[in-house]
Amino acid sequence: MLNKIIIGTAQFGQKYGYNNHGTPINYNEIERILEFASDNKINRIDTAISYGETEKIIGSFNLSNWDIYTKIPTIPTRTQNKDEWIIKSLEKSCQNLKTQKLKGVFFHKPNQLKNLKKKINIKSIQKLFKLTFMGISAYDIEEYIILKEKYNFNLIQIPYNVFDRKIENLKFRKYSKYIKIHVRSIFLQGVLLNEFNNLDNYFIVWKKNFLKWENWLKRNHLSHLEGCLSLIMNNKNFDNVVLGFKSLKQFKEIINILKYELPKPPPDLILINKNLINPSKWKI
Repeated sequence: MLNKIIIGTAQFGQKYGYNNHGTPINYNEIERILEFASDNKINRIDTAISYGETEKIIGSFNLSNWDIYTKIPTIPTRTQNKDEWIIKSLEKSCQNLKTQKLKGVFFHKPNQLKNLKKKINIKSIQKLFKLTFMGISAYDIEEYIILKEKYNFNLIQIPYNVFDRKIENLKFRKYSKYIKIHVRSIFLQGVLLNEFNNLDNYFIVWKKNFLKWENWLKRNHLSHLEGCLSLIMNNKNFDNVVLGFKSLKQFKEIINILKYELPKPPPDLILINKNLINPSKWKI
C-alpha cells in the first residue's frame, strides 16, 4: 500500500482544508515529513503553482529521485496564445521546484478546455517537458469523458472517499485501462475526520448521512481516520492516492494504520450530492 502513496502538499504553503484554519506546516516539519517518507520508500509528491509558496518550499529540498506532479492553473480568459502561456507556467513551476523533470502535469481547471476554439497542443507540451503523464484534476467523471474525445490524456486525479465513490462506477471504469488514476480527498478536506457535532451548520442537511457514517465506525471500533483509510486498502480501483496531513505525527499514524486489514465502508454510505462532496460548493 505504501508504494501507492503520493504526498499531498496543499498544506505546505497555505491554509487548506476544513480542519486547517491555522498557519501552514512549518519548514522544519516539512523536512521531517519528507525524510520520513524517503525512509519508507515513498517518493512521489503532488503540488501546484496555486498552492501559495509550496512549489518554492519543495524546491528547497533535494528531491531529484522523486516523481513530482504539479498543476497548470486557470488560464486567463483573454490569453491569445494559450499553448505559450501553459509553457511559461510550467517553466515557472520547474524554476520554483528547481527541477527540469516533472513526472506528470494536471490541468487544475479542466472545464476551461471544453469550449476552446483552438485545441491545446498536448503532445507538443508533453514532449517539450518530457512528461510521462498529462491529464486533468477533476471533480466529475463527466469532465474526463467529455475531454477524452478531444485530448488523449493518460492521467486523471479525482476525489474518492466514503461518500464519493464514483470511480467505482462502471461508466468510468471502462476508461480506466487507458489512464493512470490518482485519487484525492480521502478525508473530504478534513470533514470526515470530525465528529458531526463539531461541524459547521452548513452540513446539518446531511446529518442523517454523517450519523450513519459514525454509527458504522462505532460498530467496527474504528476511529474516523481508520474508517477513511480503510476504503483505500487493497483497492484496485486506482493507481495512486494523494494523502495530505497536518504533521509528521499524523503522517506516522496514517502509515501505521495502513499496515493492518480493516473492514471497508459499505456502499450505502455513498452520497451523490455535489453540495457536499465538492468542497468548492461549500458555503461556510
